[in-house]
Amino acid sequence: SPRGRRSALSVQGQRSPCGAHGPKAQCPSTGCGRYGSAREAASPASAAGAQVIFSEELATDLATADVFVYLSESEGLGSAILLAMAQGVPVVASNVGGIPELVEHEATGLLVSNNVEAVASAIRRMTRDEDLARRCAENAYRKVSERYADDIMVRRTEQVYRDVLGL
Repeated sequence: SPRGRRSALSVQGQRSPCGAHGPKAQCPSTGCGRYGSAREAASPASAAGAQVIFSEELATDLATADVFVYLSESEGLGSAILLAMAQGVPVVASNVGGIPELVEHEATGLLVSNNVEAVASAIRRMTRDEDLARRCAENAYRKVSERYADDIMVRRTEQVYRDVLGL
C-alpha cells in the first residue's frame, strides 16, 4: 500500500526532505519521449527545484520514490506508470495518448501538458500537497490492483480469445 513520502522523487539511498538540497527526481538514462536525451528530459524536474538522479533500475528505485514523473509526446499505455501506481507512488504524467486512461487528473495523479512550467508546477504541487499525493497514490494503487493485476489481465485476455473464437 502507499507510504508516507516527503521528496519529489527519491530513488537511491536515503529519501531527502524538501529543503536545502531540494527534492530528488529520477529520470531513466535512455531519455524520455519527446526529449532527445535524459538530461533534456530532466529540465522540468530541475525547474521544480528537484535534484535529478539518473537511474536504470526503475522497479527497484520506486521503492523510495515520492513522485514518479513520466513525460512523452505519444504513448500507448505506459507500463512504467502502472509500475509506479502499483507501488503506491503518486504520478505526474503527460496528457497524451493512452496515459489519461491510467492517470485520472487529480484522482490517480496529475496530467500535464509537455512544457517545463506545467511539469514543474505539477511536481511542486504533488510534493507540497501531502493530502493530494496521498489520495492520488491510494486511488492509483487501488485502480491498478482492481484492473491491471496479472491475474485480472490474464482472465481478460483469455476472455477476448474465447469471444473471438466463439467459445
